[in-house]
Amino acid sequence: MKRKNNTLLSLVLPAVLCTALWGSAAPCVKKGYELFEIAAGDSFSQLVFAGWRFTLAGVLVLLVAACMGHRIRPKRGEYRAIFMISLFQSMLQYVCYYIGLAGTTGTKASVLSGTQTFFALLLAHALLENDRLTRRKTLGCVLGFAGVLVLSAAAFTIWTALLGRFPVGRVSLFGFLIPVFGAVFSALVLGENIMTVRNLLSLLLVSGGIALANSAAASSKS
Repeated sequence: MKRKNNTLLSLVLPAVLCTALWGSAAPCVKKGYELFEIAAGDSFSQLVFAGWRFTLAGVLVLLVAACMGHRIRPKRGEYRAIFMISLFQSMLQYVCYYIGLAGTTGTKASVLSGTQTFFALLLAHALLENDRLTRRKTLGCVLGFAGVLVLSAAAFTIWTALLGRFPVGRVSLFGFLIPVFGAVFSALVLGENIMTVRNLLSLLLVSGGIALANSAAASSKS
């Protein structure tokens, strides 16, 4: 019981908070385009909008890290690695994301971005020896991915901390909640209709996949 409570506080709740924040990104960005009158074909303004978002988020992350006593100034030999990670994990990814987001709904954008979890699990299995896909974890991934296909500055800090404490595959599974939250926020912020049988079925499949995969990980450690 104590182990379950620790897992709930140290993994489940922070991971759900992160996915809720990321799920709100697509509808909020769409709302931002509307408020700032950014047209679907105005790629330059879309990238400026993205730049301001990530600049402010980065400043907040640095402030939090400094308050926690962490080193925030990179060493001389770290700049190249930081640039490469930023280029492929943020710059190129979000250039495509923000341009594509202008041409679709918040719900569809959340669904498509949710597929990144599936690729993260496959790469973790292929590259990390201690993070292989088990039969039950694979079934959980299939259910979660099926849920994605049937509809729908704090997050980065928390998510990074979780990746440092738990296996990549176990943390990444919670990413299947991103399209669920994205659909909910699309309804609240953009007024999109999400109350369909497919959306409800997606929620059940996503939740079931996460529960199954995490129970498998917990039983393998006990």
